[in-house]
Amino acid sequence: MQLIDRLRLLGFRQFTKRLLSALFRSRAYVLFSRDCEDAVMPEPLPGEAFHVLSAHNVIEKQALIEALLSVSHENAEYVEDIRRHRILGFVIEFEQEVAHYGYLFLRNKTACILGIDSKTALIGNAFTVPGYRGKGAQPRSVRARAALARENGYRTILAETNPDNAASQRGMTKGGMQLVGRMDLFVVCSSLVARWRRPAGFPLIGFCARRG
Repeated sequence: MQLIDRLRLLGFRQFTKRLLSALFRSRAYVLFSRDCEDAVMPEPLPGEAFHVLSAHNVIEKQALIEALLSVSHENAEYVEDIRRHRILGFVIEFEQEVAHYGYLFLRNKTACILGIDSKTALIGNAFTVPGYRGKGAQPRSVRARAALARENGYRTILAETNPDNAASQRGMTKGGMQLVGRMDLFVVCSSLVARWRRPAGFPLIGFCARRG
């Protein structure tokens, strides 16, 4: 086979791979849940300060938002969703430095993809800076976001983790969440969802046309 033919074939294979990836995606999750009825905001440890970011205070919390962005520019997307009333942010500062953050999703496409009901809020995208790990920030963050969910009318919170992320799963358990089970699904054209392996109570088929 001539070189130009090989390049054409490689290009076709790459195009086909990308097309299939865009049209058909498979995912696997381990799910944890917690009832929110008895959830209360935990007390900060000495030197800590807790902050809740919402659409109502993003202007006055601009310095904190800039600190979040300095930890990771990926937080810019979440800050924008906070402004749009889609999520709430929870931040732990230690000695005026961001030590941990996590989010409570009020409207989110991932929640639709998982098939959770309207009384369940999704939590996720938590991160603890390396120097602050081992101090229980993640379990306290889970409890804090459960309290925020209760205040916003939700009965339950749900979290999804990668099946291989044992550290995250331990944090969920320490935060009072219970293992729900594993979910395997595939998404067609970013909208049609088939949950071929799922815990009891989750629907087999779903349709998620919009982001949130």
